[in-house]
Amino acid sequence: MSESNTAPRPEHPEQSGPRPRIGPLRLLLVFSQVTISGFGGVAPFAYRAFVERRRWLTNAEFAEMFAFGQLMPGPGVTNFALTMGYRDSGAIGAIAAVTGIVTLPVLLMLLIGMTYNQYGNLPQVRDALTGMSTVTAGLVVAMALKMSAGMHRRHRSLLLLLAAFFGLGVMRWPFLMVISVLAIFGIWMSWRESH
Repeated sequence: MSESNTAPRPEHPEQSGPRPRIGPLRLLLVFSQVTISGFGGVAPFAYRAFVERRRWLTNAEFAEMFAFGQLMPGPGVTNFALTMGYRDSGAIGAIAAVTGIVTLPVLLMLLIGMTYNQYGNLPQVRDALTGMSTVTAGLVVAMALKMSAGMHRRHRSLLLLLAAFFGLGVMRWPFLMVISVLAIFGIWMSWRESH
C-alpha cells in the first residue's frame, strides 16, 4: 500500500468529523500484508501499519482493541482483526480482516512444515530459528514501549503491570487466574479513585 493515502491524524480525533470507512477489500489486503510482514510476530507490524503508517487507529484505540483481543478466547491477533474489521465494515469487514490475517500464514505454515520435516535437524536451521525468536521478542518489547508512550502513566497502571509480570513471568501462575484477579483489582482501584 502506498503512503500517499495516509492523511495526518488530528491531534484530537474525537473532535474531528466522522472517521472514514475502510472497505472490506482494503481490510483484506492490509491484513494480508501485515500478516506476511510479521510472520512469527504480527503485533508490532499491525501497530506500525494501523497506527504509525495509515493512522486508522490512535495509540489508545490500538491498545484497547489489542487488549480486548488478548482477553477473548482464541488467538489475540485474529480477535483484533475481527474487532477492527467489524468496527469498520460490519460482518463482511470482519470476515475480510480474519481471512487476510489467517489465509497466507496457513499456506506458509504448510510449506514451512514440509520443509522443516526435511531439513529441521540441520544446525544452520536450528541457529536461524533461535535468531528469529530473539528478533521477535525484541519487536514485541519495542511495540509495548510504543503503546505505553501514549497512555496515562499512573501508579495504578504500573502496579498492575508489575503484578502481571510477577504472576505470569516469575511465578508461572495460570493466565486466566492472574488476569481475572488483576481485572477485578483494577476495577476496584478505578472505582475507589472516582469516588
